[in-house]
Amino acid sequence: MKNLVLVDCKKMNSFKNLKSLDGRNFILTILLFIATVVSGYSQNSRLMDVNDFLKKSNTEVTKLQGYLTNLNPSVYLVNEVITKKTEKSSCLYTDVKSVKSINTIGLDTKSIEFVSIKINSKNEIVSPIDLSFFSQFPNLKYIVLEFEFEVSQSEAQKSISKASENQSVLYKVEIQS
Repeated sequence: MKNLVLVDCKKMNSFKNLKSLDGRNFILTILLFIATVVSGYSQNSRLMDVNDFLKKSNTEVTKLQGYLTNLNPSVYLVNEVITKKTEKSSCLYTDVKSVKSINTIGLDTKSIEFVSIKINSKNEIVSPIDLSFFSQFPNLKYIVLEFEFEVSQSEAQKSISKASENQSVLYKVEIQS
């Protein structure tokens, strides 16, 4: 506890008051500020539009395009019920309501590399979708949020929480006509 530095919030009201802190406290305060800004920025930039991701030219793009456009062995979980399942499924298609029940259906998480979560309306997102469960999928590379209504990147970002660093979290808007 010897190195613990407490900063009086009243002294932090302006940059001018930061100068009154001794040198060590000033430097720690600035580093804390920078860390907060950087971590906030990285959390906000975690979610990327699918089309922006596809503009990159690498093998990850080719793999994602394969999941988005080709037929792959898949599991379909709708309204908390498996409606279709193939052996050694590499893709999981689900809806917001079913995300919480994924761990109770006995799904083989080892083979899943792609997850698509369909969000039909803003009313379905009462609280952010907790993506932490997907960290238990050892080979999962992509989580795609498929919005069926107009949504901005910041709105899409607010709809998720606890995404894993090891997975690309993407979103797209697909309004059915």
